[in-house]
Amino acid sequence: MIQRLKGNESGAALMIVLFIVVLVSIVGTAMLSTTTYGLQNVVKTTKEQEEFYRAEGAIEIVLSEMSNYKNASTGSSGPFAYLKEVTGTRSYNIGGKDVRVDLLLPSNFSTLTPSVSTKTLSVTLEARYKNNSVLIRKVALIIAYSANPLTETKNPYNIYNYDAFLGANKGSYDRTKFGPITMMNYDTIVSSLASGNTIDSIDKHDLDRDMDYTFPSGVTRIQTIRLSGKNTKIIIPNDAIVYVKEIDLKGSGQNTQIVVNGALIVDELHHGGSSIVQVNSGIIVRNAHADSNAFEINGDAKGISCSLLPVACQQINGTQAKNQYTSTIQPASINFSTNR
Repeated sequence: MIQRLKGNESGAALMIVLFIVVLVSIVGTAMLSTTTYGLQNVVKTTKEQEEFYRAEGAIEIVLSEMSNYKNASTGSSGPFAYLKEVTGTRSYNIGGKDVRVDLLLPSNFSTLTPSVSTKTLSVTLEARYKNNSVLIRKVALIIAYSANPLTETKNPYNIYNYDAFLGANKGSYDRTKFGPITMMNYDTIVSSLASGNTIDSIDKHDLDRDMDYTFPSGVTRIQTIRLSGKNTKIIIPNDAIVYVKEIDLKGSGQNTQIVVNGALIVDELHHGGSSIVQVNSGIIVRNAHADSNAFEINGDAKGISCSLLPVACQQINGTQAKNQYTSTIQPASINFSTNR
C-alpha cells in the first residue's frame, strides 16, 4: 500500500516538472521573440536615423549653397540665381552614402518674367538616401527676389583682332581687358545704327591747338578722323554713338586724345605716337593696329550703356541683355517635414 502511494507521488512530480519546463520554454520563447523584435526595431530605427541625418545634412548643404551663391560673371547672387543657374538634381556624399536632393519648382519657373520689383517664389527641397528610400526629408520655403537689368555691356573693350598688340613694344594695351567676342557680329551692330549726323572727316586742320571737339547726341557717321599733336581732344558724350571708318591718331610730341563716354565703333583704328584713348564706357573695333610704343589707353572702362546701344548688349553678353538677380530666403517661411 505504501509503495503504491509513492508511485502516485512520483507521477505527480513528473507532471509538475513537465509543466515547469513547458512554462519556462514559453516564457523563454516569448522573451527571445521580444528581444529579437526589439533588436530589429533598434536596427530599423538606427537606419532611419542615419537616413534622416544624411537627408537633413544634404538639405542644410543646399540651403547654404543657395544663400551664399554668387555668379562672378553675371553679378547675380542668392537662392533665386542659384535655382536659375544651377539646374538638375543635386547629389551629396554624406557618411559614405550618396544623398539625392530634388529641387521642386513651380511649373512656370523657367518663364518667370524678371522685374525690378520684389516678388516671391515658393520652393520645396526633397532629400532621400536612395530612390526607394522609405524616408524623405522635406523643406518648404519662400524666396523673395528681384531682377535688376544690366545697364552696361559686360566688356568695355571689344576688339576683333588684337594680334597687333602681342609683340614687344606695342603700346600699353592690356590684353586681359579685351573680352572674348566670338559671339558678336560686328556688321550686325553697325547695320543696327539709326541714321543720324554725317561728317566726312575730322583732321588736324579742323581743330585749333588745345581745342576740344564734342560730338552731338545720337548717332554720328564719319569717314575718317586723323589727328596729330596740338593737345586736341575729341569727346564722345554718354548719349552719343560715333561710327568711324578709320581713325588715325598720332601725338608727335603733344597729346592727341579721344574721350569715350558713349559708344565708339571703328572699322580700322591706328593708334600711335603719344596719343591717348580714354575709354570710360566701351569701344567696338573691327581691326586695331599699334603703330608705336608710346600710345596709351586708360579710363573707367565700365562698358557701353544698354539703353544707348541695346544690340551691343545682346551681342556682347551672349543672346540677350542679362539681368542681375538678388534674393533672400524668408526665415519665417522655412517648414521642415518628414515622410516615412
